[in-house]
Amino acid sequence: MRFLDAFLATSGLRQLAVVASSNVPDAFHETEPELDFPWETESVEDDLVEPTPVPTPPAPTPAPAPAQSFLVCEQTGTTVRGEPIFSRPVTSYEDDLALSEDGYVVNDAGQFLLGIPLDSKGRAASVTPQVMRLEMGGLPTIGTSRIGYRANLPCYPMTAHADFDIDGSELLDTINFTRDPSAHGSGAVLGDDRLKFLDRSLAGGTIDIIAPDGGKLKLVMRWAKMTSLRSAGRDSWNLFYRVRKDARSGEAAWKNIGHRFVFGSDGRLEDDSLVVPMMDMTIDGVRIGNLSLIFGPGGLTQFADRSGLVKTLETDTDGSIGGAFTGLSLSGRGRLFTHYANGEM
Repeated sequence: MRFLDAFLATSGLRQLAVVASSNVPDAFHETEPELDFPWETESVEDDLVEPTPVPTPPAPTPAPAPAQSFLVCEQTGTTVRGEPIFSRPVTSYEDDLALSEDGYVVNDAGQFLLGIPLDSKGRAASVTPQVMRLEMGGLPTIGTSRIGYRANLPCYPMTAHADFDIDGSELLDTINFTRDPSAHGSGAVLGDDRLKFLDRSLAGGTIDIIAPDGGKLKLVMRWAKMTSLRSAGRDSWNLFYRVRKDARSGEAAWKNIGHRFVFGSDGRLEDDSLVVPMMDMTIDGVRIGNLSLIFGPGGLTQFADRSGLVKTLETDTDGSIGGAFTGLSLSGRGRLFTHYANGEM
């Protein structure tokens, strides 16, 4: 009987509630008896008085805790379809649990463990104990598909090219680039213009992501201010990510995600930019596909910052690297956990 799918938990968590009783004895508190220790209250100089020894009653020995009990059953035969037939449950105190070749949870005596399945929120999904059988195929790799990002962009970006005495020097001047880096859908910085771009943009942070094949990659981002309130009546920015760190002449080194972030005079986003897609991404030759960049309400702001740099406040990603099954553990609450080589439970 396979019932793991009925309570597969999110984020790689698979847990089962073992039908078990664990009787914990009341805590034993030692009490110090009130004893009188008579000695001389008046003494002569250099005369030492030893207290009269009083026997201390021995502390009672706590009773041993009863062994943890489990509901188990035995296989009595098979059906015409090859499914096992089990006997009625009995109580067992064998707590050395393992998986059989067929994925059943068994004890040292070869008896099959019974448990209550849990839903994704850890609540009992049934009232009837069931024979426990687990999938042993391991956890699959789940590539990153969502990135949470919160940051503040400075009103005046202190890029290497910025000069307070030159209007617009803090902006990304696209005229001197071989390819327009701000073109919608195709904006990119070629290898020949890489240094020029770095001088006119700000670092936006590096985020570890997981490729669909399970490889770990670094998503490196940079912000470039395109227009200012003084020059164009509004502040707007473009976000770029690094396509290839060793891009040669004619190859794309940085790519514009294709979204213009516009801010009002109060430093808040004017358009709906809570979730922005990053389409058809490739990093260092590894295809990532489409990602969603999630800012949330107030997640991206433009306020004055003395440093003139982007201040990344928080980053978060989904996805996990797959791993083979490595073992079982039982919690004090009677929940059974499966462990995997990637550190997930």
